[in-house]
Amino acid sequence: SPMFCRSTLGPTEIEVEIVSVGLNFRDVLNVLGLYPGETGPPGNDMCGIVRRVGTDVRDLGPNERVMGFTIGSLRELNITRREHVVKAPSRLTDAQASSLPTVAVTVEVMFYELYSVSSTDVILVHAGTGGVGLTAIEYARVAGATVIATAGSDRKVQYLRDLGVAAVFSSRDPDQ
Repeated sequence: SPMFCRSTLGPTEIEVEIVSVGLNFRDVLNVLGLYPGETGPPGNDMCGIVRRVGTDVRDLGPNERVMGFTIGSLRELNITRREHVVKAPSRLTDAQASSLPTVAVTVEVMFYELYSVSSTDVILVHAGTGGVGLTAIEYARVAGATVIATAGSDRKVQYLRDLGVAAVFSSRDPDQ
């Protein structure tokens, strides 16, 4: 594949030594053969160390820690485009940084780019204890919105209540 290691980089590409990989539910469905359509190799979320940069990359250099997306991060080195990574905040562990790209981008696109969440909104978050759900709840709360959520077990319902979600309902039992 052209995105895996090779001797030359395109002008806006970077080579990353993969330190940690985030696996998502899509990856589980993929390896079980249950995901509809082509997904490519598993493990696109990652945290790593920049090893080389293309000639047009000026804001990142070797040995900088980044998080973001590569195609098939389950390898030692991988190549991605500069715009697919950001510098990883030092307050995050490698595992935390590799767990965020897909969920954070999903919520950012939905709640910022497609719809600007504000304090007048009431947001329903289905599957509130999943990665996207928890990120959506936090984003909506920071924006001042009222959050209601669903969860699939009594333990998950209680967890969301403990987080202060305004109303939590079972996604399995309509009477709860």
